[in-house]
Amino acid sequence: MKNNLKMKIAIILRKKLSLDSGSESRNYYLVNGLARKFSVKTYVPAFGHTAPTNHGGKLSLLYRIILILSGRIPYIEGLKKAQFTEKELKELENTPIIQLQEMSAYYMFEKFLDRMKGKIILDTHNIDYLRFLGETESKNIFEKYVGKLLAIKLKRMELRAIKKFDHILVCSQKEKDYYSKYINSKKITVIPNGADYKRFSLSNRVTSNTILFMGLLSYQPNSEGLKYYIDHVHPRILSEVPDAQLVILGKDAPEWLKTTAESDPSIKLVGFVTDVREHIREAKVCIRPILSGSGTRLKILEYMAMGKPVVSTTIGAEGIKVKDKDSILLADGPALFSKNVVSALVDKQMSEELGRNARNLIEKKYDWSAITVGLQRLYDKLYAAKLKPDKNKYIKNRAYYIKEDLSSLLLYFDFFSQGLSMVARYTDSLAIRKSVDITLRILIIISYYTKL
Repeated sequence: MKNNLKMKIAIILRKKLSLDSGSESRNYYLVNGLARKFSVKTYVPAFGHTAPTNHGGKLSLLYRIILILSGRIPYIEGLKKAQFTEKELKELENTPIIQLQEMSAYYMFEKFLDRMKGKIILDTHNIDYLRFLGETESKNIFEKYVGKLLAIKLKRMELRAIKKFDHILVCSQKEKDYYSKYINSKKITVIPNGADYKRFSLSNRVTSNTILFMGLLSYQPNSEGLKYYIDHVHPRILSEVPDAQLVILGKDAPEWLKTTAESDPSIKLVGFVTDVREHIREAKVCIRPILSGSGTRLKILEYMAMGKPVVSTTIGAEGIKVKDKDSILLADGPALFSKNVVSALVDKQMSEELGRNARNLIEKKYDWSAITVGLQRLYDKLYAAKLKPDKNKYIKNRAYYIKEDLSSLLLYFDFFSQGLSMVARYTDSLAIRKSVDITLRILIIISYYTKL
């Protein structure tokens, strides 16, 4: 391809580039990596007073019911209000490659896709409906089921959306396997998360027994994992290493965590910091006790780049080609997790060997500079290729969709049977109960097929 240095790539972002979170770090390094070879321009829409809030935010119970029956999710409705200027849209129309950073960018840009002449690429950081499902979990059974119903709608929206892209970038093989159920796997490329090998330089081992956790604390898998660690793992560690201290970095801490940190001197809640490297240097062990979620864990990669021993659950290290007891210590139960943390605290030789192997792994496979070279090559191929129409563009596996529809309907009916049982508590009238039952079932069928 001639003059590929001048090839233009547009990147659609929800927010300006920064290194404030794992997701934003991926955006930052991918954009800058592409800019080393191509002419890259980023576009961040205006929202005015309609900026969307986190889809895990609290909603009134009545509002949740209204949203379910209307087929809308407030976070996505907010994204759809994104505003691009006509000048920006004209620039984008003739850009050969447009990369949408995360599914949120798709919802912002969906109404303009028909105007675009170039190839549309999605960089998806997670399987979003699973993340949504996790963030809407609640001990309140009614809210729990509302979250599940909204997740069903989100899943169906995502499955329709992915067929509109010329190519999809995913963080791990797990995401590729999932999306391959619905679209041609040749249209999906794994671009793993990484760490800046030079920026996160090797750190000397410290003497204090500091255990470090980093992450967005309002993100349900992080909050859930921390609670699991504090309730079931940390006490076991303290029984063997009394001066061990858990240091937590991250913004938007839930109230339970603030209360726990205030009452427990072995837990230090630092909050958000702009540069995490100093805190990683001061840590003797770094942990990732995650129990749910998808994507690749950027924080683990940053720990490893600085040569720190890492203890993680298996799912916490998902998407990273690590070997247990070589570059990381894996543990899926409280007893083994605490044993591994204690070993990393007290066994200097083992910890240093783990750290060296981890840093070598980052240099060989997960340095951002090498990862973005792979993305550059992919775009060279996509730019030169003439896309062949996908004969199964709209339905790859009809039987699979029928199965999804049936399982979704079953969940809907299960939800409203819970509602019926609630009504039954307040009335003994069989006629009223039957009337409510029929009404609810009709409403849910209408809502299921509306706006999907």
